[in-house]
Amino acid sequence: MTIRWGRVALICAGVAVGIGVAGLVAPELDAGRMRAPLESALRETLGRPVEVREVRYQVFPKPGLSATDLVIPDEPAFGLEPLAYVGEMQAGISFTSLFTGRLRISTVRLVDASVNLARKDDLGWNFARLLARMATNVKQSGSAPAVEIRESRINFRTGTLKSPLFLNAVDLDIDPPDATGGSLQWRYEASPARTDRAEEGFGRFTGSGKWRAAGGGDGTLAVELELDRSPIGEFLTLLTGHDLGVQGRFSTRTSLDGPLNNMTVKGSVELEDVDRSTYFGLRGNQWALAYEGTLNLPGETLQIATRKPREKAPLPLTVQLECRRLLLDPQWSASFAFDEIPAPALLDFGRRLGAKMPEELTVLGKVVGSISYAQSKPLEGSVELRDGKVTLGPAGPLAFETAQVSLSGEGVSLAPVKVATPGGRQAEISGTWEMGTEALSFKVESEELALPELQTAISSLKDVSSVPLLASCTEGGLRGTLSYERAAQNVDRPVAGAWSGDLGLVRVQCALDGAAQPVVLEAGSLVLKPNQWTLRKARGLYGKQPFQLELSHSGLLNARRPYKFNIRVDSIDGAGVDQFLRPGLLTRRGFIDRTLRRTPPVPAWLRARHAEGDIHIAALKLGDETLTNFAGHAYWDGATLELPDVAARWEEASITGRIRLGLGGERFDYRLKGHIDGVDWKQGTLDLEVDARLSNLSPPFSPNLRGTGQFTARSIELGDDTLKQVSGCLDFDGQRPQRLKIGCLEAQHAGEWLQGQGWAATDPKTDQKVVIDLTGAHRALRLIGTVQPLQFESTTGDSSRTR
Repeated sequence: MTIRWGRVALICAGVAVGIGVAGLVAPELDAGRMRAPLESALRETLGRPVEVREVRYQVFPKPGLSATDLVIPDEPAFGLEPLAYVGEMQAGISFTSLFTGRLRISTVRLVDASVNLARKDDLGWNFARLLARMATNVKQSGSAPAVEIRESRINFRTGTLKSPLFLNAVDLDIDPPDATGGSLQWRYEASPARTDRAEEGFGRFTGSGKWRAAGGGDGTLAVELELDRSPIGEFLTLLTGHDLGVQGRFSTRTSLDGPLNNMTVKGSVELEDVDRSTYFGLRGNQWALAYEGTLNLPGETLQIATRKPREKAPLPLTVQLECRRLLLDPQWSASFAFDEIPAPALLDFGRRLGAKMPEELTVLGKVVGSISYAQSKPLEGSVELRDGKVTLGPAGPLAFETAQVSLSGEGVSLAPVKVATPGGRQAEISGTWEMGTEALSFKVESEELALPELQTAISSLKDVSSVPLLASCTEGGLRGTLSYERAAQNVDRPVAGAWSGDLGLVRVQCALDGAAQPVVLEAGSLVLKPNQWTLRKARGLYGKQPFQLELSHSGLLNARRPYKFNIRVDSIDGAGVDQFLRPGLLTRRGFIDRTLRRTPPVPAWLRARHAEGDIHIAALKLGDETLTNFAGHAYWDGATLELPDVAARWEEASITGRIRLGLGGERFDYRLKGHIDGVDWKQGTLDLEVDARLSNLSPPFSPNLRGTGQFTARSIELGDDTLKQVSGCLDFDGQRPQRLKIGCLEAQHAGEWLQGQGWAATDPKTDQKVVIDLTGAHRALRLIGTVQPLQFESTTGDSSRTR
């Protein structure tokens, strides 16, 4: 028989055209009479009452029926929300239905559907119950339709709470069991996504699975899952809800097998292009990590851990992950075991997990230990940093062989560790820090620590004040123990920290307020207690002037004079005293200030000076005279320095009285009110009571001296004559031509009382000339001499002789 290929081709073409025409015409034909059979078939297949609105015929992709805007209800026990909202459902009709007259569905295709997978503790998963019902239908009817889902979304819900996680762009093919008791199989593609992020999803999953009903439970699963190469940062955002900033890409293959409440998880993850330098020590083209664990889907818990590779060298990182409330509200916890992980990578990772660390902190070295992390909770664990270097801002680096760091709650603890400073000094440091409250404590011990290095390190710490007394010191060394303690910070009222310790000072140079030149503390001990300090047994230099000093600050807020001091000087002259006090004077005023009589303000440091203490000077040189054993208790309040009870020796004479010094002006204002008793002169004694004012202690004194006084003398020998008693009044003003006036003068001479007066004036030859005239009932006496040295020539009547 000859085959007529032309006729065959014509018939095929006709069939193709017919099918094409049918495909175009069928959707336009109303299939209303098929609504009831379709609803009945769907109810039988799904075990749910399904209402269908408009029904149309279809030829593609399979001959059958189609319906739009379909709602598939869920079991009432799972809530009012439907099992699925379906944009379009396409039902393929079984070929045998054409002969039996009973509509049977061979395939169900859901397009643009939103499927809600729900779980209740007492019922399990709704989809498991649906699959079990479909399996029962298989037993009863011997067949079940294949299900296809395209371009759809799958949501997860526990009770009435929806999970932020969902699957987007889902393509799912479900094949019913081919026999009673067989497995339901599926193939899928989907993109995991979050409701609080863009819906395009994080990567693309593909895989297949099998489900088998088992003894009234949720059945058993066998799932193969593969994630296409995706950005690591996006996947971590999916899990934690925020970007941890981890760079690179990864892919994974995972298999799950077993009952839904105890599935075995096995797989591997490949890391690629980890372009963050030294991140966890994994840098290169590709790294592989194997992992295994268990998944309890009804309990929504997942536990996985990395496994060391058998052939390759072990990686420096081991990870264990655990997740609770996996679908509803994922709560992740993790533990990381490190084997010489680069410290910068770990520091960066800690910051990205929420640890509040100073941005200026850099750490170098290798880390060994373990750290655990729970979502929304601080890090926990203990690590050892080997061959480390720590730099905080401009301070450092501090180098050490090994350091132990512990993390507990918000706290970070550093066990005592020996460090080397940039200057090569050795110290031991330890401390704790609360990341949330910023509570801080640390301790430093050293045999010799450079003060500039300590000051730089302290300045790098947030809200940490300088060490008292040493704040303005820039050079020198320290030895001993120094501790700092700061309580938890209050946002509305910050809490100040407190220093404590015992430090030895070695040539510490300080620029102090009110000092014209640096003060060098050659040696001494600084004892610190919370809010108070004491400088003990200090020896130092002010310029070239040596001194011994003890100084303390009480720390009491309401103390009238918080500073206490005891200063001893072996020898100093008046010019040295002036030099020490000169910063307390005001700058000389200009012409306008003098014209308007404006007084410049007193410096702030001088207004704030409130101190008291003892002053001891072994030898105070005033011009050609020397006072010894000068001592007094001083009160310094702002621009006034007062010594109310001063004692000193002038050769054999004693000096007592009150000294008041006024600062804050253009010149010093020294004032002495006191007694000079027991002055040896001319084989007699001289006592004086003086009230004197002086504008400086540097010679010459006369032009700057003003004062009054009274004197008495006994047994003053003038040659063969003796003045038994002498008394008088003194009035001295260095700015007058007659600088000294002597009044109310009385003297007993040769059994007769004489009265008179005297004066002193400038003499070109003798510097100062003193003339005293005494007159009695029977004689007159004139004394002519000098003040320095204090000596006279006398004349009586018409004859004269030197006394």
